[in-house]
Amino acid sequence: MFLSLQVPTRITYACRRGGTFDWLRRTLEDPAQEQWAMLVRHSGLHDLLDIQWTGVDSTLVTAFAERWQPATNSFLLPMGEMTITLHDIACMTGLRLDGRECSRMYDLDTLRGHLILRYSFSEADLKSFGRHGGFPMGTFTMRLEQMMARDAPDYDAIAAGWLAVLLTSTLFIDKSTRVKMAVVPLLLAPLEVAGFSWPAAILSCLYRGLGEGTRMYAKKIDGATYLLQVRSGDTFAKACIISSVRNVIISIVPVSLPISCH
Repeated sequence: MFLSLQVPTRITYACRRGGTFDWLRRTLEDPAQEQWAMLVRHSGLHDLLDIQWTGVDSTLVTAFAERWQPATNSFLLPMGEMTITLHDIACMTGLRLDGRECSRMYDLDTLRGHLILRYSFSEADLKSFGRHGGFPMGTFTMRLEQMMARDAPDYDAIAAGWLAVLLTSTLFIDKSTRVKMAVVPLLLAPLEVAGFSWPAAILSCLYRGLGEGTRMYAKKIDGATYLLQVRSGDTFAKACIISSVRNVIISIVPVSLPISCH
């Protein structure tokens, strides 16, 4: 017998958006955009486009969410406690495990000036986007396309914006359709992006999403839950098989035999 959290049956899950995914691939593969695309490829994050997962099996994820224990960041299953590790995230995404922490100290005035000067947003735009948690996806991608069409494009700014859309759509996912403002400071210098330990940030975001999503009145679970779906069909399934075989062997071996013989 094990404890179970009461997860709402009508809970919704974040997943990748097909339209945004198509836009990311189309712009990256455009021969005319090779200058900033080189910066994106140097980051190593462009390979996330190959993780083609556009939906979430809500029944499967809910079954695991009901057994999530926020105190230990693990699933309490009949065969014991199990969880998703940094190594799991690194294997599934192909991202480097070592590196610097995905955080950057920045001055708000510097960030505001960066967004106004390099992305042509107004003060009113920033105030509006800040109140709603980020830039509307359509507005942001349209602004990037306008920047790509300029005679003298800002390649660093375009690469940083493209990466922000990618991270919002694949790793730091929620039910909104907005590019997170918190992601932008990490991308101010695209050439430094490759040095961050992204699996640690992904795992932290997923843990937080599961922790908040398993509360009594939660209506959604944020984070890359599709990674949980992939891992549950691999490691967790194997663990269930091993546990079942072990129980069968123990039931067959006579109890009178020494423990070392089991």
